[in-house]
Amino acid sequence: MTAIVALLAIGLLAGTHPGEVRVRRDHALRVLGIAALTFVVLAGPALVFQFLGPQAIHDRAHGPNYWVGDMLGFIVPTRLQWLTLPPVLALRDHLTGTVYESSNYLGIPLIALLVVTVGRSWSQTRVRVAALVGLAVTMLSLGVTIHVAGRFTLIPVAVLALAFPLLRRVLPGRLLLYEFLIAWIAMAQVPLLTNMLPVRLTLFVFLFAGVLLAVFVDHLVQAQALKSRVLAGVVAVLALAAIFPRLPYPATPVDLPAFFTQPAIPSASVAVIFPFVDSSHKAPLLWQAQSGMRFKMPEGYAFVPSGRGNVDPPPSATHAVGLAIAGGADPAGFSSDVRDQVLHELKAWHVQTVIVGPMSNQARMVAFITAVLEREPLQSGGVYAWESLDQAR
Repeated sequence: MTAIVALLAIGLLAGTHPGEVRVRRDHALRVLGIAALTFVVLAGPALVFQFLGPQAIHDRAHGPNYWVGDMLGFIVPTRLQWLTLPPVLALRDHLTGTVYESSNYLGIPLIALLVVTVGRSWSQTRVRVAALVGLAVTMLSLGVTIHVAGRFTLIPVAVLALAFPLLRRVLPGRLLLYEFLIAWIAMAQVPLLTNMLPVRLTLFVFLFAGVLLAVFVDHLVQAQALKSRVLAGVVAVLALAAIFPRLPYPATPVDLPAFFTQPAIPSASVAVIFPFVDSSHKAPLLWQAQSGMRFKMPEGYAFVPSGRGNVDPPPSATHAVGLAIAGGADPAGFSSDVRDQVLHELKAWHVQTVIVGPMSNQARMVAFITAVLEREPLQSGGVYAWESLDQAR
């Protein structure tokens, strides 16, 4: 994403200042060569492992055209802002994506301030570049087709770029159009780029908005009249007030059982932990990290080359049972075949330790594993554990 935004900015500067290209070419190429060599040395091994190593992903990891910005998202606040109303939140809940991946909110006051700043300082190169590249990136963050109020439309985002040539008297419209179309098509069709989440480009929108806001503040500081400085300061505060976060910051508490700080699990052994890790239950990944990654799990949250673009572990009876019990199912209603399947999987995975940590319906989960293993667990460090299963077998 950084490379795409940088190329947009460099292309815009080169296209609008062709005379400077020849003067700066040698220095730019020399610095680029040094940077490329440094990048290959430091990041090369990791990239080779990522793209050529075991279980490398070569297809789409995400569904296309979902993790994108919604047109209304720029002006409809999220639950993360302090200034909002219940009807507005109800509308926000219907926008594309989730609040955490589609938080492209800028707010009407800040957008208005940015427009005024661009209009007043258009003669400055830094303002033109920040405004035009920021606008192009904003449009790229909308994805392949336009989304409005959570509704998928069939209107390509590229339609918006057709307005650029109409403004050729005040901006390099044709150059912007070509740049945007190349980047837009690449993100939709080129391997690797298709796995970008377009809405995350909003990070760069915030960056360029910050640059323009800094220009406004710079003019504010240099203003001669005290009245003008006070008025501009009030306007800036009001513009930022709309995006100020809700305090305290929303957070989800995660239990960290003390059991995982102890060397209770044999090093490099296999352990099954409940809640069984999938895209809905991720806390055990933190517990495993807390243990210093001393054990392995046949569960996880990761993209694998399954052809399904799925992050959940492969289907298993153990996963299904854990999910069902966490959701409120009564294990007393499970057949003996289900218990046999879970026991067979534990043996096939060479599991030495089974752990039930803090989770929904924990008592039911403990009762089920006790029935499967025909052993009572040890209660230690905030978990229930069945240890040395390989010796018991």
